[in-house]
Amino acid sequence: MPCVVPPKKTDELAAWFAEAVRAELAELEKTGSDQRYELLSGQRVESLHAIYAIYRFVLADRTRVPEDANGTIEVEGRQFKASIVAQEGDRVKVQIDGAAGLGDRIGRAILHVDDLSLLRRLAELLEAVSAGTEPASHFSADIFHPKSNRALKVSLPDIPALNRLNGEQRAVLEQACASEVTFVWGPPGTGKTYVIAHLTAALVERGERVLVTSHTNAAIDQSLFEAVRPAADLNAAGPLADTELVRTGKIVRIGRVMDEKVPSTVRLDNIVESKAHGIQSEIIELESKTGQFSARRDQMNAQLAEWRRLSDLRQSLAEAEKQMREAAALAEHAGVGHAQARGRVGERTAQIENAGRAWFFRAYRVERARQALAADEHACAMASKVLDEAAVSYRCAEGAVAAARMQTKPQVELCSRLPTSEAVEKEIAPIDAELTQLDHRVTELKTHLDALKKEVIANASVVAATLTKCYFGNELGAQSFDAVIVDEISMALPPLLFIAARRALKRVILVGDFKQLPPIVRSDSELSNERLGQDAFHLAGIARDFEDAHHPALAYLRTQRRMPPAIADAARYISYGSDGLKDDLDVLQKREQPNWLAFLPANALVTVDTADLHCWSGR
Repeated sequence: MPCVVPPKKTDELAAWFAEAVRAELAELEKTGSDQRYELLSGQRVESLHAIYAIYRFVLADRTRVPEDANGTIEVEGRQFKASIVAQEGDRVKVQIDGAAGLGDRIGRAILHVDDLSLLRRLAELLEAVSAGTEPASHFSADIFHPKSNRALKVSLPDIPALNRLNGEQRAVLEQACASEVTFVWGPPGTGKTYVIAHLTAALVERGERVLVTSHTNAAIDQSLFEAVRPAADLNAAGPLADTELVRTGKIVRIGRVMDEKVPSTVRLDNIVESKAHGIQSEIIELESKTGQFSARRDQMNAQLAEWRRLSDLRQSLAEAEKQMREAAALAEHAGVGHAQARGRVGERTAQIENAGRAWFFRAYRVERARQALAADEHACAMASKVLDEAAVSYRCAEGAVAAARMQTKPQVELCSRLPTSEAVEKEIAPIDAELTQLDHRVTELKTHLDALKKEVIANASVVAATLTKCYFGNELGAQSFDAVIVDEISMALPPLLFIAARRALKRVILVGDFKQLPPIVRSDSELSNERLGQDAFHLAGIARDFEDAHHPALAYLRTQRRMPPAIADAARYISYGSDGLKDDLDVLQKREQPNWLAFLPANALVTVDTADLHCWSGR
């Protein structure tokens, strides 16, 4: 892919990205924005109160489903509101509203999502920033044109958690806390999540407000849990564990939590519930009552519908009977006319006979009588035709009446078993009034709850949310932060980083590994692939300068503590080289595998040639 240099001015860069997003949308909209996903083997994994549940499904075709997107899910012919919680490989978690009666397992479902709505909102926001109708920040452009940070260092706060950092990790934090823009690069296992957690603690200790964000809920949960996890076995507690910030709700996770280990004390809904004195519980109780009243009202509306149907059928029967009477009258009138016409034909025939016996002007009289006969015979034929048509109309009207009576009879029998329409209308009136009061109370409580949520978020020292929340939804609103930390930036669309950086007041720290997966661009548009398909490392020139002269805005994590050396050797050989990925001493000194794992190969790395299996692959 050719080297691309983004514009340096914020408004021009916003327009530049907006053009690429619009190009992507134009290509994708050719196939329609309503995407249909087949879901299989659904299993309930979490129940949220009485009316929401999260199910884990298998995606039939392994396509990518956008997290935080909304839509509907069809289960056995019934439609439910649904939202995408997270996706891991071919597994997707979906929150289903009103799922109380679905059971623990769903064999098959169809998910309908307008998965371009997020892209449309992103394009609109970028265009608004370009036009000056939405606030802009120099950080949005600075992250794609970072300046030298190498000489900038600050001493870290003197707290026990930070004193445990090694030299490499400490150097990253010292640079990040002193710089406006810092890129942190590290291969797998080098402790990027660990560094994010401790960097968050260092910034908070320095009095800064921090937003931790990424493109997936799973990445957010990992970073947040690393910061607040309790001590376990040989692992020390996270740098923010059991602090006043956690106890007072100053660390807030917005959105759906994927990792059950993330404590409830940092989840927005739980924090709000603890401060709301049972408001959420009251809302759930009221919504349950609303559901019961609505079900009863639906039942009575169905009864009224049957009465209305009976009224319509009776009206149709009356109209059919009226038409039959009119048809009978017309047939009777036509019969009289036909009889009269036949009588005149008989008279004309007699006149011809009398004319044939005349002494004077016999031929003239006979001719005139014959002409009159012909006219009366024609009139008689016409009268006969009218009579036949009237008879047909009557038979049709008679059939319509019979059909209407057949339809009306069972409806009469059905309604005879129902309360009268007057009684139903009398009963439904107080239910409507009760529902109005319930809806008003629920709206009132939700308004209060929303205000409380905004208050909790506004007072938080650390907020964790996905990149989508930075531009979609109203949780973050116009919130700004001293520091914005973005994880897994190699997989995030660059304009999402542009939007997130708008919220920064002092600094932006971008963490990831450009040698892993790039952003996903679904169309073949050259423009969108050029501007959206390259990660921020490449657009900022970090990756270009990586091999020759290390970029001064880049901080490194090279020492891995996760993989056995044999596996790390493969990563070094394929991608990172000996200088890019080093093994920690603990990894090198790890004991051999225990006896109960003796069935595994002695070597940690086993390669299998699958070329002859003709494995299926798809895009």
